[in-house]
Amino acid sequence: MANVIEERGLFWWFKQADGQTNTKETSVSGALTITEEGHITLVLDGSLWYAQPPDPLPWGEPRPLPPHKWVTG
Repeated sequence: MANVIEERGLFWWFKQADGQTNTKETSVSGALTITEEGHITLVLDGSLWYAQPPDPLPWGEPRPLPPHKWVTG
């Protein structure tokens, strides 16, 4: 399985209300990998937070994003 994309960058929560606005305070560095089969992995160097997380999330476990949340970068 080969990787189509394997890049480092800055990532943040996408907010439809104000577009892809990010700042030093709201973004975190990480590594994005996308395989030829379309499997996407995002490994962040820190945590992305938002004002009211729905539930505590376990650290170190893969998890899908809720349907109404998007990460961009």
